[in-house]
Amino acid sequence: MPFLLKQHDLKPRLNFQFFQPDGTTPLNLTTATSVSIVLKMKGGSFIAKRAVTIATPATGICYYDWTLTDTDVAGTLQYEFEIIWNDGDPQTVPVDTYLEATITADLG
Repeated sequence: MPFLLKQHDLKPRLNFQFFQPDGTTPLNLTTATSVSIVLKMKGGSFIAKRAVTIATPATGICYYDWTLTDTDVAGTLQYEFEIIWNDGDPQTVPVDTYLEATITADLG
C-alpha cells in the first residue's frame, strides 16, 4: 500500500523499520554509518538522495521528514533506501522493487 500525501504537504512524516530477510527480526543499524532515501517520480527523473534519521538503531527504526521539493509535483513518487555499513559497503532496501508514495494534487 502506498504512502499518501497531498501535494506541497510535509506531514505525515515517513516512519519505517528495517527487518532482516526473514521479515520479522529487526535489522540492527548500530554499525551503519548512514541511511539515505533515494527519490524519483515514477516514469520521470531522479529527484534527490537525502539523509534519513536513525531513531532507534538497535531495532532498525528510522524516519524521514519530507522537504518541499519532494512533494511539489503530484503523482507517484518511488523511493528506496541505501544503508552504508561501517565497512563502507552499501545495502539497498528493498532489493526487488520500489516503495511508493502517492502525492495527490491540491486544490490551490
